[in-house]
Amino acid sequence: MKLEVVVVPVSDVDRAKTFYKALGWREDVDFVTGARLPGRVTPAPAVHDSAADLAEALRRAAAAHGKHEEETGQADPDWPDWYAQYMVDERNAQAAGA
Repeated sequence: MKLEVVVVPVSDVDRAKTFYKALGWREDVDFVTGARLPGRVTPAPAVHDSAADLAEALRRAAAAHGKHEEETGQADPDWPDWYAQYMVDERNAQAAGA
């Protein structure tokens, strides 16, 4: 027996269902949940009130990233992505009151 599961992320579910059914795909199960799915980002304002506020956020990200590189023992060529994610996570935590 062969099990095949295809998860297709879409922005308009009804339109996507119509499209894929027209291609001959079969929908065996349709899960509807109110839960936030892994990998999804809940939009939250990640703005800084001033240049000084942004500079301080960059300093905090740099310090945290330095610790990250010390722990891994290697340079991180993807540091801009790391900084961006750190800063967004920090802002989201502040917005949530954590």
